[in-house]
Parts: sequence; C-alpha cells; structure tokens
Amino acid sequence: MKAALVYGANDLRLQEVAKPGPPKAGEVLLHVSLVGLCGTDAQHVAHPSRPPRRPGPIILGHEIVGQVVAVGEGVTAPRLGERVVPGAGWWCGHCDACLSGRTNICDEYFLYGIQDHGGLAEYACFPAKMCVVVPSTCPDEVAVLGQPLAIALHAISRAALTGNETIAIFGVGGIGSLILAVLAGRGHHRILAVDLEDSKLAWAEHCGALAVHARQRSAHDMIEMMTGGQGVALAIDAAGTATSIPQALASVRKGGTLLLVGIPKGPVLLPLGSAIVSEKNIITTNGHCCQHDLPAALALLASSDLASRLVVETIPFTALKERGLGRLLSQQAAGKIIVSLQEERSSE
Repeated sequence: MKAALVYGANDLRLQEVAKPGPPKAGEVLLHVSLVGLCGTDAQHVAHPSRPPRRPGPIILGHEIVGQVVAVGEGVTAPRLGERVVPGAGWWCGHCDACLSGRTNICDEYFLYGIQDHGGLAEYACFPAKMCVVVPSTCPDEVAVLGQPLAIALHAISRAALTGNETIAIFGVGGIGSLILAVLAGRGHHRILAVDLEDSKLAWAEHCGALAVHARQRSAHDMIEMMTGGQGVALAIDAAGTATSIPQALASVRKGGTLLLVGIPKGPVLLPLGSAIVSEKNIITTNGHCCQHDLPAALALLASSDLASRLVVETIPFTALKERGLGRLLSQQAAGKIIVSLQEERSSE
C-alpha cells in the first residue's frame, strides 16, 4: 500500500509498504479515504521534535476519515463497514487528568501521526476507543474536518463565552479559520480577524468578520481604534508566534481574556506588568477531548453548513509534498488542504 513516512528532518518519503496485519485487541483497521493536513504535520516533517514510540520511520497523518474493514479482539464498536474519524491523541484512562475528564492532557498522552503511525496511508490501525462513527448524512469530504473542528470546539469551550463579546482572532488559517466559522455560525457578530495574508482576510470578511491587516500597522493599535480605545473582551491567538501573542495580549481590555491556541516555537516576551494591573486572564488550550469534542464536531458538521463556509482544496497523494506540506510551511495555503488516498477523487 502507499504511505507517507517521516524518516527525519525534511525527509518525507512516499512509498509502497506492507499493509498492516490484523488489528490487535482493542484496535480497528481502517481503509483510509481522506486525510487533512495541518501546520503540525508540516512542522513535524521539517523539525521532528517529539520522541517516537517505535523505531524506524513514522507514517504521517492525524486528520482522518476511513471505513472499518477489520476489528481486533474485544471490539464491539465501531462495527465492520462503519465510517469513522479517529481522534489524534492517546489517553490512558487512569491518571488524574483522565479521571477528571481531561484526557487531552493525560500523563501518557501521545499523538498518532507524530509519535506513532498515523493515517496518511491506504490502511491504518487505530484504537477503537478513539474512533467516532460518522453520521450517515455526513459525507467523507465533510467528516474529514471532524478532528480539527474538535480542536476548535475545545478551544472555544475554554473561553466560557456569553455571546455578546467583541472577539479578536489572531491567525485565521487552519484552526483559526475553524474557530471563526464556528463563532460566526453561533451569531457572534463582532469578530475581528487579524492576519498577514489578503486571501485569508478576504475569506474572514466573507464570514462577517472585520479584517485587521497586520502588515499595515500594529494590530493592537488598529483594534484599539476599532473598539474606541477599550480593547476586546477575548483575544484568541491561533498563530502562535513571538509577534502575534504579545499583540493579542495588548489588545485585550481590562478584565478580558487571552486564549492561547497556537504553540510558539520558542520563548515569547510578554508585558505581564500591565496585564496583571489590568487583571487580564491568560488561558490555554491543547488538542481536544476525544470522547466529548469529536462527537460534537461530527454532529455539527452533519447538521450545519459549516463545511461549505470553509475554503477546502483536495489534492492527490502524489502532490503531498509540493501542493500540501510545502505550501503550509511557506504559509501559501489559502484554506484547508485535504489529501485523497483515492486518486480518481482528487482534483488536479
């Protein structure tokens, strides 16, 4: 079968490898249909930073939709023939974090497609407990957005919104665009979208957001002007850069909140003195809780037009490097990139 394997930094190979054997106890074997790409994939290929759990190259891919073609011992759900979306992160179920329902920060947490074999292959094995059945009304082309949407829903849940806040989203590619789409769909009419790219800002305006072009002048200054000097109740940083995070914190009004979604590559200098005096809240979010956020994401995709409001491009497996990961690394991707494992369904 064809698969995308990461051998090391900037060493991604599209190869023919052996199909996985029968699934182990508690696992299911999936015939993979579509796989989404994200910045985490691109950064991992460029600079693998998490220790692998197995020797040798790792199959990339953690945003997957596929059909169950075999089940391991003890698996009662999902069933053969069902379409599923797996979560991305493993959880143990018995540490303090898991027992409190926060499986995304499990003591034994690791990521499929980063630290163990993922799904950028024709067939892939995943733990059955991580797989959520796709509603019958949700086609694969929509369901493949389930895992990243679960991350967006988890992030939004951390913010405890009332619905009347003025919100600024720094970075509207990848997860940022999903957060914006969800908030717009929920009726949050005062959303400021901050980005460097004209195409992303044009899409954000189409969704009803007010564009803040970060190249033209300080985003903080522009937001202050747009909010009458008050700042926003909530700033969501989905860019994760040493520039965007301080700007996002500065744009928060007194008593407001900064939600950190993007993960910076290194240390970030923050003006905490003024933040403390103004009692600004800084909260973080990581991934998603598979058993809660992923079913909610698939239900939302099946019952709304959210997917139709996103910019999605499907590419063939053979174009993974140039038209997929390469554009993500250079920040040239205008929207979500999906890889088809079935060439006849790909758009050239």
